[in-house]
This record gives sequence, C-alpha cells and structure tokens, in this order.
Amino acid sequence: MTLKAVLFDFNGVIVNDEPIHEKIIDQLMLDENLQLKRGEFREVCLGRSDRACITALLERRGRFLTETYLDRLLRRKAQAYKAQIDTLEKLPIYPGLPEFIDKIRGHWTENGRS
Repeated sequence: MTLKAVLFDFNGVIVNDEPIHEKIIDQLMLDENLQLKRGEFREVCLGRSDRACITALLERRGRFLTETYLDRLLRRKAQAYKAQIDTLEKLPIYPGLPEFIDKIRGHWTENGRS
C-alpha cells in the first residue's frame, strides 16, 4: 500500500496546548463561581470540543445553559486562547515532531511527489 497523505490534528497532536486549555477552562469555571476538581479537566474535556467540555462541566454542577450563554462562554474561551497564544514566543510543539514531518517530506520527495 502506498502512503498518499498524512493528516494531523493541530491541538494535542502538533501543538501541546493542553495546559493552556486547562488554565482557561479553570478560569472560566472560577468566573462562574465553580472550581474544577483535580483531574476533572482530563476526565471531561480531553478529546472533546469546547462546547461539549463546558456543557458537561456545568451540567455536573447542576447548571444547564441556554445556547446564547454557552456561545458567550465559548467566545470568551476562544478570545482567552488567542490572547494566550499571542503571548508565546514559540508554539509548544511536541518534541520530535519537526523531524518526523521532515522525514515524511523526504519520503514524498524521494518518491516523486511534492
């Protein structure tokens, strides 16, 4: 079988931004007068969309959101994420990833693909 493409998800695969997301979600919860339990972010949020994560965290605490309020929280999270990323001098890329991408690129070049 010939490899025809390689697809990467950005968050958590290329960029190790999990600590950034956890910090922002923690602050969102504090702004709602709630506090994450130890390990709760990993349990509830990893591998899920922000919408699913925030909804689940609030529902666990007996809070049910209107779509309008949830959209407002999601906008706040997106703005906080962008602000945090903008402060970084360099994105937190996973170790070894640039070399892996170079290796894939080399494979394509060697086999007449560009």
